[in-house]
Amino acid sequence: MKVLFVSNLFPDSQEAIRGLDNAVLLTKLLEGGYASEIRAIGVRPVLWPGCVPDRRRNRHRQPRPEEACFRPHYVEAPYLPKIGSRWNARLMSKALHEPITKALEEFDCDMILASWLFPDGWAVADVALKVGKPVTLICQGSDAHRYLHSPVRKRFIIEACSRSHTVIARSRKLAEMLVANGAPEEKVHAVYNGVDTDLFCPGPQTEAREQLGVATVGPLFLFVGNLLPVKNPMLLLRAWKLFCAEWAGAGTPLMAMAGDGPLRAQVESFARANGLQDNLLLTGRIPPPLIARWMRASDVLCLSSHNEGLPNVILEAFASGLPVVSTDVGGISEVLVHPWLGELTPPGEVDDFAAAMARQIATAGLHKERIAQWGRGYSWGRSCEAYLRIFLA
Repeated sequence: MKVLFVSNLFPDSQEAIRGLDNAVLLTKLLEGGYASEIRAIGVRPVLWPGCVPDRRRNRHRQPRPEEACFRPHYVEAPYLPKIGSRWNARLMSKALHEPITKALEEFDCDMILASWLFPDGWAVADVALKVGKPVTLICQGSDAHRYLHSPVRKRFIIEACSRSHTVIARSRKLAEMLVANGAPEEKVHAVYNGVDTDLFCPGPQTEAREQLGVATVGPLFLFVGNLLPVKNPMLLLRAWKLFCAEWAGAGTPLMAMAGDGPLRAQVESFARANGLQDNLLLTGRIPPPLIARWMRASDVLCLSSHNEGLPNVILEAFASGLPVVSTDVGGISEVLVHPWLGELTPPGEVDDFAAAMARQIATAGLHKERIAQWGRGYSWGRSCEAYLRIFLA
């Protein structure tokens, strides 16, 4: 099976975490023998008019060493902000037609794989139809949650799904959402991302804390994600404040937030205003090996999002033996199905979230191996097998 991957969600040396989950998926498909060869086209949107695609600039984009085996080619696609919903998919299709055609001249793939339904999915499905290649689309999560509420974007998304060979949604609820909005039910399949269970696994907590320079006594909560409004980190901080006010155990409660984004200044301001700045550990964006170490050091993973697909960090936490407290959004309830795995709380409810944090700290560490065993069930091998079955269907 030869696969050509096309999406704006693919990393390069300048944007090393952009679409990192897709890069890992491609790596696992290749390493596991589920694909014999994979090439990649990374799309980079640029403002238009006033910014014409500049191929010379893209010559300076280089892949990370980890993705060099995919021989990625980076392509600029013009887009119109805010008012461009009716045109951006067509603009991207026009920008991709020549690069995809040229790629197929030397790489006769069996399947084109595209991630992000709009505009990428529609554009790639449009080109695939013209060049006579089947296309599988990946629904990431936010592309459905954000864009299906827009009549224009919804029309493009459902048309892209109809033109595709198959559509892979990263949770069952995402798949149900697409079908409910008009995507052909027979084409939509739910496949969870996988977990690197060699990297994300239990380990001595004290040792991990010492390596990170974190206090070895006291509860440590962990948040992993972008500091964006949709992730709602402020709800988590308000719940943590309530938890700290009630804490009567040993040590000082700590909160580690691994990620960055436009809400960082607001997060820091809240911590200062409430006297929590010395107990808030902002790591910025860090690579997976460090995320895994923070998980071994922590007691509970916390997610406070307004909406989600099925964030991989949930599965990585399970594989690390870490219980989860999360808002009940997206597909999280599909995998957090036992009380010993953690708790789900109603979105936006600070008191409920704080109470769940307290309950999970009271039992922290009691179910570590049981949780890890559950997490190991979401391996990359299982995920890649599902992708191959869908490709060959």
